Amino acid sequence: MRPGCSSPCTDPALTPSLPSLLTLLLPRSRNIHIVPLLVGSISTASEKRFGALLAPYLADPSTLFIVSSDFCHWGQRFRYTHYHPPGSDDVRDGVTLSAGNFDATVERGGGEMWEGIDKLDRLGMDAIAFSLSPSSTSSSSSAASPSAAAKKGPSAAHDQFAAYLAATRNTICGRHPIGVLLGALAALERGEGGGASERGMRCEWVRYEQSSRVTSLGDSSVSYASGFVAVGGGEA
Repeated sequence: MRPGCSSPCTDPALTPSLPSLLTLLLPRSRNIHIVPLLVGSISTASEKRFGALLAPYLADPSTLFIVSSDFCHWGQRFRYTHYHPPGSDDVRDGVTLSAGNFDATVERGGGEMWEGIDKLDRLGMDAIAFSLSPSSTSSSSSAASPSAAAKKGPSAAHDQFAAYLAATRNTICGRHPIGVLLGALAALERGEGGGASERGMRCEWVRYEQSSRVTSLGDSSVSYASGFVAVGGGEA
């Protein structure tokens, strides 16, 4: 959910999700309680603190957490025209585009503008993804995307995602709810709230799309990514 909504029913994150959730869950059980959580613009330290409070619920296999977020909102109407060279893995390599530098920068970057957005988003997905084997602080994994997930746990993922956001300012509208989720997972990694680190956990991405393929400064697009977190072999 986002701050400033007069009612939970008008929130664009919650409202579209409820029909699908009810369709999926009600045939399994009528005893379902949905608890919307509002996460505003908070610091990384606050994400970790609130995440630790939610960790015991995340460790409970009867509780399902759903985080709703788009990824990059690109275009002048979003006041975000960041370009990242498609061939670069360094989050510091991006530059803000304007009418004066658009053509030369994109040509020099070696790919179309939409490919730069794709790379920018996937670097963020790379930061969030992780894999933690049972009774371990790191592991190897066949995570679908990205491969760097195999080399860190959720605590490192949270710090890496925060650094990514500081460098790119990517307009991921649910970045703070994602941070709270990573904070909760990091607490479990430390053995708090249920000792899930002994059972292992992972975060993987399964799909990525863009609403349109940007080729000019006047274009705009919104990116979408779908992923899941599994704790101790179950999804959360």
